[in-house]
Order: sequence, then C-alpha cells, then structure tokens
Amino acid sequence: MSPPAGTLLIVGAGVSGCALAAQLRRLGWRGPIRMLEAGRGVGGRAASRPCRQDPRWTLDHGAPFLNLQGAEAPALLRPLLQAGYLRAWPPADAVHGQNGTDLRQLDADGSLSDRPGPLAAEGQLYRGWPAMADLAAGMLELAEQARHSGGAAEGAPPVERLHGRRIETLNRGDGLWQVGDAAAEPLAQGDWLVLSGTLLAHPRCRALLGCAEVPLAAANRQLKDPAVTRALTAIAGLHYDPRLALLLRLETGAAQTWRALPFRHLWFSEAARQRWGLERISLQPSSDGRCGVVVHARPADLVGCGRLASGMDSASPDAADAQIEALSSALLEALAPWISGADLPPIRSRQRMLWGGAFPLPPGLDPELLLCPASRMALCGDAIATEGFGRLEAAWRSGEWLAQRLLPWLEAGGA
Repeated sequence: MSPPAGTLLIVGAGVSGCALAAQLRRLGWRGPIRMLEAGRGVGGRAASRPCRQDPRWTLDHGAPFLNLQGAEAPALLRPLLQAGYLRAWPPADAVHGQNGTDLRQLDADGSLSDRPGPLAAEGQLYRGWPAMADLAAGMLELAEQARHSGGAAEGAPPVERLHGRRIETLNRGDGLWQVGDAAAEPLAQGDWLVLSGTLLAHPRCRALLGCAEVPLAAANRQLKDPAVTRALTAIAGLHYDPRLALLLRLETGAAQTWRALPFRHLWFSEAARQRWGLERISLQPSSDGRCGVVVHARPADLVGCGRLASGMDSASPDAADAQIEALSSALLEALAPWISGADLPPIRSRQRMLWGGAFPLPPGLDPELLLCPASRMALCGDAIATEGFGRLEAAWRSGEWLAQRLLPWLEAGGA
C-alpha cells in the first residue's frame, strides 16, 4: 500500500528526530510523519530505561542532564518548560546530598570539591521530567498539540511511531524511500527520508549492525546524487569517543547508603580518571526511597589503568562480564570512603550499556551538507557543528534547524 502523499520518514526517535517533528508541526506543516525507532521508547541518548518487572521504575542510563550553552534559546524550550516536560536542574526542592551540594568533583587523592565538571560548568542545566526521556516525549506531545483545534497544524494526522524497528536497509525507487530490516523486508516508505543520526551513513554500522555495506551508500549507488556523496564523505571522516555505562538498581533498603552520598552527580578529574578509569557517576534517587546509579567510563581509560585488557572488543557479548567487573571494582575503589561491596546489587542484576557513538569528535559536520533535496533526504543529530556540538543541545538545535530548512521543500512537494 502506498503511503499518504508527502509522507516524511524519520529514522530514530532521539532528541533531534523528535525536535524535527515537533518544530515542523509548530511551523504549520500538516503532512504525514512516520517515525521508526529501534528501541522501546523515545529519547536516544536521553532515553530512560524501564524495568520489565516494574513499569514505575526507570533509569536515565544515557545523559543525566541537558546543558544549554547557546546565547539564543531553542524554540521548543519555553513550551517544554511550561508543559512541565523539562525542569531546571538541580531543582530548588531537590533531595540533596549530605552537605547540600548536588554537583561535585572527585580528585585522584579521594578529595571532593564543589567544581561541577566541564559538562556542567557553563550554561543552564535541565532535566527531562520526571525522566530524561520526557524531553523527547514532550517534544512529540507538542507536535500533537499543534494538530488540534487552534494549533498551527490543525487537522494534521498524529505522528505515527513504530518502535522496535531496527532499520538496516535504505532504498529509493518509484519516487519513494523504502526502509527495511536486515532481511530487506520493507517496514515503511515515504517521499522524504531523514536520518536523525549518522549510524546508517557511517562505516561503523558494519561493526555495530553487521551491515555488509553502509545503507545510505548502497542507496546512493542507484541515486548517484553528488549531494549525498558529499554528505557520505563528510560523515565517513567522523570519529567517536565511546562510553561504557554500568547500571545499578537499588531497592529501598539497599538504597539508603547511596542516597546519603554527598553528591548527586560526581565528575572525575583527569587525574582521577587516570587512577580509576571512571568519568562520572549519576545518582537518581526516587520518591519511593529507591535509587538508581549510572557509572560512565571511557573504554580507553579503563584499559589505560589496567582494568580492561588491551584490544578487547567493547561491542562483543563476551566482553560484557569483564566490563561489568571492571566498572564495579573501579566504583568500589573510588567510593571506598562511603560504600562497600555489600552495597552493590548481585552481579547478575548489574547491567552494562555500550554507547559506541556517545560523543562525536570535532570538528563536526557542516549542516549545509546534510540536506539533499534532489534525493529528498536529510540528516540531523549531535554530530552537526552547531552550538552544543557533541551533546544533546546540538541534537535539539539540529532538529529545529532542519525543520526550518526542510519546510519549503515539503510544502512544495520537493519540486
């Protein structure tokens, strides 16, 4: 069945893709939007992982907060704050650590300072509310509000969201984009395609997804679009700084020690990273007395301090146990004045997450390269060289920027 005329496909329900959908609706575009996401929820790097056994429990396992440094606020900031999907962080009514300081830094000698670390030192901090994923979810709700009576896109269809759909093949034929799974089974088709992230256009997809060929490059063999070729060349030059995360869930009794720690977000100084191999710890106490803990580290730092073997494939399933053990032992040593092994959950219940594209490295991508009108495709995401490059701010701003640039083409049918 053919899609409705003018359908826009957005691959990825991270902050950039959700910002794009929201801003298009708020600018008055009424065309159909289909959003495909491999995960169970929205957010991307700002996702919140739900517990299968307890849907009330979520853990912000990626970015623990959002830092906006740009001089001009994103267009969606005020409506998100007004609707309660975003809050300034730390909030005035926060449950603070023992000394009332939420953001602290740990040095190699074990001393704590009130320096917040470089990611939190400048700009205004925010958190999705009540969970980080509500930043992206709130953007999609703004898109919904815009299509109701009196909204800028009154009468538009709802944004169609297809979760659990990992896209690995791209093709353009008969005037439409088709996206499919690993077996090339079609999942959706549309007139325009936006990749809200670079994975399907970057050579790293071969290792992470097992793709024989970069999907966008495979599609461009038929398109032969010079603009797509230039975008692919620029994207191939991107390098990423990956992260490992250890995820801990502490029930009420076991959580008390963690909730009493003298920080909520702990940044490790450069010397501390060299000693323990960790980058930061995020504590996420809940109102019911439980606590989540997320420990972030660079694999290279864990190798550098001898906690992981050199040459280990971080993406290999066989490496998971070694990574969990390395992160756990580093955590215990770094927080030895406050916690012990008895304060950790059983090792079988500890989880690890690998963010292969956690931080793109400078200089980033020229946004003008990422809109390819002849092929009716575009890209957005945190790898674009804009304010907040490499962070959620850049992802957000890139979605809004693309909405503004894409709107005339969508309204004109791409002619």
